[in-house]
Amino acid sequence: MENNNRGAIWGNAHKKKDTHPDFTGNAMVDGVEYKIAAWKRKPQASAKAPSLTFKFEKAQIEMEMPDADDL
Repeated sequence: MENNNRGAIWGNAHKKKDTHPDFTGNAMVDGVEYKIAAWKRKPQASAKAPSLTFKFEKAQIEMEMPDADDL
């Protein structure tokens, strides 16, 4: 299945402060993977159909560097 220009968010189980996102997830946009943080615009917004504000951040790709002995 093609994942480009698709994403998903879930309720943030780690939310401890009002400033933490209500939802987190990820998305692939034009071949670049992003982390998503989303906040309900109003505290009383429905969990089934919330109005959201998004913040997209490029996901960090961790690359393993070879040991000097392996070069």
